[in-house]
Amino acid sequence: MPAADCGAVTTGQEGDHTTLRTPLRLRLLYLDESGAPVTAERTDEVAAPVPGDVTTARAACLSPSLRPSGTGLELTVPVELTVERSRRCTWDAITAAELTEPEPGRRPSLVLCRPKKGESLWELAKRYRTDEQAICAANGLEQETPLPSGLLLIPRVR
Repeated sequence: MPAADCGAVTTGQEGDHTTLRTPLRLRLLYLDESGAPVTAERTDEVAAPVPGDVTTARAACLSPSLRPSGTGLELTVPVELTVERSRRCTWDAITAAELTEPEPGRRPSLVLCRPKKGESLWELAKRYRTDEQAICAANGLEQETPLPSGLLLIPRVR
């Protein structure tokens, strides 16, 4: 009767991919020619290349199987590797601001807005009583490009 255990997974960067490695301990209980029970243990290593970066990885040994092969038996141990990756995100942020005195009677303000699906730049400008050029300048947009799904700065004067 075969049994197998996987150890902890280690990762190593090799070129443009990560190599996952886990030790594999095999135990086999069988009867020898005289009918006496015998135990054999072997250790091996499983290695698998994975593209990109890996945050964490786990290994699980599935049910081993024995199959007759010529004059002996072939032992197969499926190993399941589970990989988790992290995704790098970039967020735009205001890093500096310059304050100027507003004209008497007029107060500038900024509004954060998430555009509705299908909403146009013109509709945003109309809703917040500003113009399309001011919205584009505040967010680094081109007038012909579709609106991003994230938050937009809407400059306006009240």
